[in-house]
Amino acid sequence: MNQFLSLLEVKTFLITTSEEINKKNLLDFCKTQLYLNDYTLESNDFLNAIYITESNKYFIYTTKNITKSFYFEYLDNLINEYEQEYVCFIVNTEIYVYKNKSIYYFQQLNFSLDENEIKNLIFETLNITLDCIININDHFKHEDIFLEKLSTTKIKNINKKKQSNYFKLFVASILVTVVSCIYYYNHEEEKTTKTVAKYIYKSKKINDAITFLNLKKIDLEDIKYDGKLKLNIKISMENYSEKLIEYLKIKFKILSFNYDNKLDLYKVELHVK
Repeated sequence: MNQFLSLLEVKTFLITTSEEINKKNLLDFCKTQLYLNDYTLESNDFLNAIYITESNKYFIYTTKNITKSFYFEYLDNLINEYEQEYVCFIVNTEIYVYKNKSIYYFQQLNFSLDENEIKNLIFETLNITLDCIININDHFKHEDIFLEKLSTTKIKNINKKKQSNYFKLFVASILVTVVSCIYYYNHEEEKTTKTVAKYIYKSKKINDAITFLNLKKIDLEDIKYDGKLKLNIKISMENYSEKLIEYLKIKFKILSFNYDNKLDLYKVELHVK
C-alpha cells in the first residue's frame, strides 16, 4: 500500500452538529473546528468533510501529504459489486465505510477487531448498522493499471477555495457577546446574585473580556452560574474575527459550538476558566 496514504498520515475529526452546514460556510466551519481541536490548517493542506445524517456528525479529514491518493479511491472501483446500503472494507487495521457506494467514513484501528466488534464500533460511533463487511486481504489484489492512473488523489479539496469572512467573524462575535452578558448582569442588579458578581470581578481575565466585549456591543442569549459561570451566545456572520477565537481560547473554555442553519448563525456555550 505504499502507493496510498496511510491513515496515520491523515488527521480525522468527528464533530456533532444540530444539522447540515450550508456549503458556502463549510470551509470556515471546518477551519474553526480544527482550530478548536488545536490543529492548524495550512493553505496547501488537503481538507474534506462528509455529513453523516444518521448521527448529525461531520467527518472531517485532512492531510499534509498531497502526493498520494487515498486507499478508498481504489476501493471505489470495487464497491459497485455490492448492492447493500452500508458496506465496510477491512484493510489490515484500517476500516472504510461506504453508504450507497460512496465513501462515508474511515478509521485507523489501534488493534485488531473481529466483524461483530467492528459492527458495534460503527453503530456506537455513527449510529449505523453495517450490512456487509469485506476483508480486502482475503479477496483482492491491487491492479497495476489502476495504480499507474491514480498517483495523486482525485478527491475534491475544499481547502482550495478562498477563505470567506466566516472564520474571521467567529471569534469577534463570541467575545462581544460575553461582554454584553456581563454588562447586562452588572446593570440589572435584580437578576444578579452576589456569587456571580463576586466571581466576575474576582477574575482579571473576565475584566479584560468586559473591556473588549463592551466595545463590540454584542447581546448575550443567556448566563448561568452552577458553581461555574457559563455564557450562551449567538454568533452572527458579521461578528467574527480570527483574533477573537485566539482570545477566547485563552480566556474561556468552549463547551459547545453548533450551527443553526435556519438562523444562519452559531450558538456557542462558554465556560469562564
